[in-house]
Amino acid sequence: QRLARESPALDLRIDRAVFLEMLGRQDGVVQAYIDVLRVEPTHVDALGALGLLFLAAGNRGAARTLLGGAVLHGPAHAAAHANLAALCVLDDRLPGARTLYEEALRLDPQLAAAHRGLAELLPRHGVLGPQVIAALERIRGTLALGYDGIDFAIAANGDTIVFEANAS
Repeated sequence: QRLARESPALDLRIDRAVFLEMLGRQDGVVQAYIDVLRVEPTHVDALGALGLLFLAAGNRGAARTLLGGAVLHGPAHAAAHANLAALCVLDDRLPGARTLYEEALRLDPQLAAAHRGLAELLPRHGVLGPQVIAALERIRGTLALGYDGIDFAIAANGDTIVFEANAS
């Protein structure tokens, strides 16, 4: 017996939601993801995407529920952990955010959003020393970018490794 999440019709609903989001049709996007969740209430990508839409709209309560559901139903989904971690940072729940970012990196060591989030979080959490902060400032100054334009990792010895910089 096929699971609902393997259904071609469900795949089309997800594709429709992604397409509407690319077009900037927020009203249609929300409804499209809700339609997916009506068919498959534990669909991790739909939970995460809808959670991020609610977060962008300023509805942290709904975002927390949806992003938490994405982690609950997708414990091996690294991006779900990173998305919930970002919300925890906004809520000033730094220890929880750190745990979620670290789990995201355990699941996907290359996940740029988790590297970036953890690198921004650790100084606030009192973990990184002044040499790492200075290195980040040098990168930002040299490339004339904010931290959001740089994908980087912090090595165990505290070295900062830049692996992508996007100029706008």
